[in-house]
Amino acid sequence: MSSKDNHSDWYGTREVVYREKPCGFCQEGIHKQCAHEIAWFDKLWICGCTCNKSWKPQAVTVAKKTK
Repeated sequence: MSSKDNHSDWYGTREVVYREKPCGFCQEGIHKQCAHEIAWFDKLWICGCTCNKSWKPQAVTVAKKTK
């Protein structure tokens, strides 16, 4: 993992976290705007809504950027 605290410079494998509750869009009934997953550093949060049951996590591995 990168030693910097910059989200855009982070790389590695994320831990997938399945939320028990739906995201804000799904709570408001706007399922078309559901992001399905939200990546933040080493965590990948998956929306817990029933509209998201068949979602397969996609942003699990982030490659190190080369200059």
